Amino acid sequence: MVTRVLLGLIFAACAFAGCPLPKLDSARTYSPEELLLSGHFLRARAMLDEAALNHPDDQRVVLLLSRAQAGLGDLDAALKTAEATVAANPESSDARVQLAAVLGRMAERASMFKQLGLARRAKKELDAALALDARNLDALYGLMLYSYAAPSFIGGDKLKALEYADTMTAVHPARGYLAQARLAKDRKDLGKEEEFYQKSIAEDPRFYEALTTLSSFYLSSAKPKYDEAEKYACDALALDPQKVEAWKLLAELRVESQCWNELDELLAAAQQAVPDDLAPYYSASVALIKRGTHPILAEEYLRKYESLPTEANEPSAAAAHYHRGLALQKLARKDEAAAEMQSALQAEPNFELAKQELKKLEKNN
Repeated sequence: MVTRVLLGLIFAACAFAGCPLPKLDSARTYSPEELLLSGHFLRARAMLDEAALNHPDDQRVVLLLSRAQAGLGDLDAALKTAEATVAANPESSDARVQLAAVLGRMAERASMFKQLGLARRAKKELDAALALDARNLDALYGLMLYSYAAPSFIGGDKLKALEYADTMTAVHPARGYLAQARLAKDRKDLGKEEEFYQKSIAEDPRFYEALTTLSSFYLSSAKPKYDEAEKYACDALALDPQKVEAWKLLAELRVESQCWNELDELLAAAQQAVPDDLAPYYSASVALIKRGTHPILAEEYLRKYESLPTEANEPSAAAAHYHRGLALQKLARKDEAAAEMQSALQAEPNFELAKQELKKLEKNN
């Protein structure tokens, strides 16, 4: 690990102050549901596996277990668990939404032939969930996404997607506006996307997901607004330092602002706050590679990221190997770079970017 002292000797300090690092409540305990909402699927699954073993008839526990299994990519187990929950409690709108979510994830990975059957089945479960509870926001959101993306011959309807988003906004304005922003993003309407994010936060200034999504919007814009991105990421961090998304955004911002000393301090604080998810190191490394600067640091951060199991919804081991290969290329360590690309392809055989980089490396050797 490159220490803050060493970084201070190598790089000039950044004049940008950033936001104060939050104090942590180490005494706080989380329920499995809170862990899932905070993105801690690994911890949640460990608790839920034990709870389901001790209380197999507790349908809430089993439902949450399916969410944890799906989040961690264990889709076969998640499907079996979700189906058992629906069979035991067919009048549960939430159980049907979870079954639909698993089917949707499976459709993303399936062959074209299987995709259609899985998609139709997911739509059927979402319709049933909404019939049971017309205000179920997760069912409305799932139907919105399905209607917008699916072809018309299996129920896709972009106008219907807008109607679902409008219904969400009437039921829960903050989540509804965030859903509206998602559709605006798909339409590539940047003005409306930004407007809906701002409306969501105006409705609920403590809506963590809206704050981090708007921060990401400003950070990834063609003409980034770093001050705005920083503001909303800092607001999110102050709300819940044990969620990782704000830390990831701030790590990337430190790279973009060339705040090297502050970057190392931030990453150390992020690891203390979220010790089981090192994604801020990954975000920093990718930003460094994108800028074409400090490949030694980027490669080190990626090794750090790979030292722990990958949390749900975070970059895969294949992605880490790929980016580490890019950093090693910058260091002229081509054999090691090729080995990283091969490792990426072993984990994900259809990883096209890794295939392309490996071909370049083999051609130049």
